[in-house]
Amino acid sequence: MSASIQDMPVKTNQASVAEQAEQTIRSRGHGALLPFQLGTDKRRFVAPDGGVVVSGTYGRFEVALGDPIGVDDPAPSMAAFIATCRARHQIPAVYQASDGSVSALGALGLRTFRVGHEAVVRLADFTLKTPRRANLRHTVTRARRGGVTFTFSHGLDAAERARLLPGLIEIDAQWQATAGPPLRFTIGHFDPAEVDKLAIAVALEADGQPAAFATFRPAGQGAWVLDLMRRRVGGTPGALEGGLVEAATAFASAGATDLSLGLAPLARLSGDATVREERALVFGARVVRRWYDVDGLAFFKSKFDPVWVPRYAAVPSRMNLIGYAIALLGLHLGGYRAAGRQAIRRFSFTAAGRLRATKATAVGFVR
Repeated sequence: MSASIQDMPVKTNQASVAEQAEQTIRSRGHGALLPFQLGTDKRRFVAPDGGVVVSGTYGRFEVALGDPIGVDDPAPSMAAFIATCRARHQIPAVYQASDGSVSALGALGLRTFRVGHEAVVRLADFTLKTPRRANLRHTVTRARRGGVTFTFSHGLDAAERARLLPGLIEIDAQWQATAGPPLRFTIGHFDPAEVDKLAIAVALEADGQPAAFATFRPAGQGAWVLDLMRRRVGGTPGALEGGLVEAATAFASAGATDLSLGLAPLARLSGDATVREERALVFGARVVRRWYDVDGLAFFKSKFDPVWVPRYAAVPSRMNLIGYAIALLGLHLGGYRAAGRQAIRRFSFTAAGRLRATKATAVGFVR
């Protein structure tokens, strides 16, 4: 049976396992979840076959993020992960598993259901000159006619940083003032200290001030993933779309294969789906529409004519669904108490009329 790394008496063993997990993720990891699987807020489970399962813990739930990394067959790694969770009296679950893991998860006794679709833009022949991208083409053309220009770079140099960073911070502050609690787990955040390292596209108004920006991170195997996107309140329409097109064009020219626009949660699910959990999610999408524009996000991504790739959740039984939803939300909020404190602080700043910008081989679990 697999053992927890915390139970091992020799700290050097822990360090060795941690290094092994990190190396496996960096060398074999790929896909839109890779930047988050590398996050220090996650745990890594190293299975006997060398596969690495990245997870987050909330209450009794241990939520695996994506598929096992470093193995072709996910079944042995997931079997070891599930067995270890149960030995520790935890509830194993999965978020954003791929098609390739569904059958294995089902064979291991978990219930699987789609939670949305990831939008992946194939870059080999990326162009706006197709009927299916006509909406996007017209949107970007109107922005250009409005005086908007676009830049893309793998990190801002010193001159660009001095010229653009104040505007980027202001745009992010506008977004923070209205976006609710900051999210994590599979959601990035803007860190001004990273702009000299991140791939970033910036849309500039006619007066040279930033109208929108988007950042990107490597997704392994010649692919990239959209990290975050922000637009100025009252900015020229189409500025954000144009920035993404500028980035996609640059990535394609450099030989990149794919650009993931990330998950569109609850998108492209059907109210008459045969899986009961998916029908429930369709109803849930209607309920949360007031606070989270599920349809709007999916429509925005659809402009790029992506390939829609299904992503799945997995739980041991239907009895775990409510707990799973609470755990998943808690992981994204960084805990409900932290979210509550942040909401109170945000309300205080807003009430005072202030905008704030954040600056800013062994087997088992390891941090």
